[in-house]
Amino acid sequence: MKQAWMALVLLCLALTAAPALGHHYWIMPETFQPAPGTMIDASFTAAHTYFANEEVPDVTRFGVTLVTPTGQTTPLAYSRISNEAAWVKVPVLGEGTYVIEAVSTSPDYYCQMKDDWKPGRKTEHQGVVRAGMYIKSIKTFFTAGKPTENYSKVMGHAIEMVPQVNPTTLKAGQTLAVKVLYQGKPVGKTPVFALYEGFKAKDHADIPVKTETDGQGLARIKLDRPGKWIVYAKHEIETKGNPDADYENCRPYLMFEVGK
Repeated sequence: MKQAWMALVLLCLALTAAPALGHHYWIMPETFQPAPGTMIDASFTAAHTYFANEEVPDVTRFGVTLVTPTGQTTPLAYSRISNEAAWVKVPVLGEGTYVIEAVSTSPDYYCQMKDDWKPGRKTEHQGVVRAGMYIKSIKTFFTAGKPTENYSKVMGHAIEMVPQVNPTTLKAGQTLAVKVLYQGKPVGKTPVFALYEGFKAKDHADIPVKTETDGQGLARIKLDRPGKWIVYAKHEIETKGNPDADYENCRPYLMFEVGK
């Protein structure tokens, strides 16, 4: 009864929370090197400012799961919701590499108007300049003790970024190769970006690492310093004949910590 009551309270909070208008999403664990046999907190957030909790995502549109070192996938429940983030408890049952994921279960729609943006489908507003349908997948990698090989498991998301080496084992100066998949197939010429914690952007378009995928869907990012990194891609396609949106904007994200 207590669990059912808590689930109802969290659902009500999610339904009454304002939808996040931040451009980017990530999941931040309290530590990237937890001890086996512990429980850690992780915040799922949306923000304009990287690495900062600013806005709670619309949790009714995301499923959150944990990929264990053995490759098993288990759902995670929200433990609390604040004005800045949605929080989950993550069990670290044994040694190995873990992946926390948040994946769109239904898309977001936003319309560009003459002077601003409005949430909703193109059919819900007048005077729309251009409307988009947004789909996201977010992955955060951490390792307890000895790393394992489950980091490259393809989960079958509509949009997905898959590291080709275990990102939790990388040191400053090394390169991370990632593969971008759309509907399970590699996509070429897709922009890929990377940022490190502490980067001071001059403007919204100022990003330290910019590259794109090749014909096999692969992109390579030079990790020139230690600390927390976010890597993401922007795959956009026109959706002709869709009355609700002119384009589909698909963004996969990775977060991990680089060693010294």
